[in-house]
Amino acid sequence: MDQSISKWLSMDREQLDRIYQEASAGAIPTGDARGTAIVAGATLAQLYARFARLFAWQGKVFDMFSPDQQQGILINKVSAWSLTFIVAKCTGVRVGWMARKPSSSIILKHLFLPRKSAMKSVRSSRAFT
Repeated sequence: MDQSISKWLSMDREQLDRIYQEASAGAIPTGDARGTAIVAGATLAQLYARFARLFAWQGKVFDMFSPDQQQGILINKVSAWSLTFIVAKCTGVRVGWMARKPSSSIILKHLFLPRKSAMKSVRSSRAFT
């Protein structure tokens, strides 16, 4: 496990919020991204993270298809088989409600659609124009 993630797993909610608020918005990733579920302040946070990765959530797949790579979709990988469900619309960098400064903006568009039909649905919508 990455050292930063191990450190975050040992932090409480206030510490994690402070890190998030102080961080600058990075580029929206492209492709397959492995994720770690963090239960803030939990005594067994590493155990919860490993359990979640095995049985619930493994990360996201980002498909940024606008010419400037600022808009696209992401699909969450869920279950032990990394099934691709829960699609969200990525809309680039905007002012976030928590940090009150620019952050990557992800807007939920469709729920529980298999990846191929979700991508076809979102790409054909006019929501990105």
